[in-house]
Amino acid sequence: MTVRARALVLRRALGSTRDARAVTALRADAGLATPDAIAASLASDEHGVTLVAEQGGRAVGLADVRWLRAAPSGPVSVAFVERLFVAVDARRQGVARALLDAARAEVEGREGDRHFVLAGPDDGQFLRAVGYVPSPSWIAYEPVPEAAPGAVVEIAPAPSVDTLTLAPGVTLRLDRAAPPPASVTRWNGALAVRTRLRDDLTDPSWSAENSVGTPEDDEGDGARFAPQTRALRELYLNRPATLRYDDATLRQVSDLGDDEGALTLAPEVGAFSLAPADEALFDVSLASLVALRRGVADALAGGAAGLRAVRVSPHVSLLFLAGAYAGWRVRDPLSQVRPMGWPEAREPAPLDARAREALASVLYDWMVIDASPRVAPAEASDPDEVAHMVSLRERARALAEGAREADECDPAPGVARDVAAHVFWSWGFYKVGA
Repeated sequence: MTVRARALVLRRALGSTRDARAVTALRADAGLATPDAIAASLASDEHGVTLVAEQGGRAVGLADVRWLRAAPSGPVSVAFVERLFVAVDARRQGVARALLDAARAEVEGREGDRHFVLAGPDDGQFLRAVGYVPSPSWIAYEPVPEAAPGAVVEIAPAPSVDTLTLAPGVTLRLDRAAPPPASVTRWNGALAVRTRLRDDLTDPSWSAENSVGTPEDDEGDGARFAPQTRALRELYLNRPATLRYDDATLRQVSDLGDDEGALTLAPEVGAFSLAPADEALFDVSLASLVALRRGVADALAGGAAGLRAVRVSPHVSLLFLAGAYAGWRVRDPLSQVRPMGWPEAREPAPLDARAREALASVLYDWMVIDASPRVAPAEASDPDEVAHMVSLRERARALAEGAREADECDPAPGVARDVAAHVFWSWGFYKVGA
């Protein structure tokens, strides 16, 4: 049933129980979770406001407006319509347009310089129709500039080049019309998960030393670009030391589709540091491995929009939230396992179901224990405190030694051997016997 045309009331949602329930219901209709402290969030306008559209006393739409300030207590400098939603039975009645007008008024009332709308892939046509165009400097839409009376304003088509932020002051360009160049992704050794692109390995003109980007001695993640084309050529990724158990966020990031295209570094940028991600997310199947910067998972759980994945190799994607680097994702990391010391060009044989399950179990337990607080074996007051660590070492050894006659391209024994060695040397087992 379509809502009959009634007077449309637009107002800011308050921290009342009634408004908290209305916003929660609209967010549920939009498929979004609602933070526990929604009432307190609505009661404050420090970081933004939520606008509600009502017809006949019923909330039929909302717009979450968030702003950035040049200084913590300064005026609003830039604002984003982070989320725009209208109930299905109230659409095509001008509700979304009215919410955008109200959001613009909120920003102008605070003397904000500019405002943008973070849009999904299906929203572009509507936003152009109501007077917004793709922004050349943000992955968002902005209002058409005010024109002189009688002037004709041309709305440009969506550009094929997006601007992304990799680190403070480091700008990337994603050209969706260009094919991504061959790249190589390296991983920290103990995980023994490394991807390679054959084209890059057989190109004698490229080397890591002849690149611009993250310095060689940087302890964070690394990104290196070809000096002439400034196209991405190499990544070095470290698994975060902290594990986050968050199935909903893991599923949200794992199911995200990929953007395709060439990533290039802004010409004026030279060496820079890329801090490692802070939280790792994965499940027992190791179907995907996600690393997120601090605060990203909380923002996604709170309904933040604008998450996108940019593919940089067949299995690896860089993640961006509202245009800023947010972490990375590997799909099916087990298909890319390589023992340390393998020849660079050796391709692994596919893991059969049994070997995959055994290796996934060892790697999952190793990753969980390694990212969790643990006691040094020499300081354990009870053998049970280190029993899970001892068990993992023995299981890794058994997997490594039980397949000595396997095909030399089988990666499982070598990876299990890497894990056993890491447990032995890094967790202090040399103190409790071989």
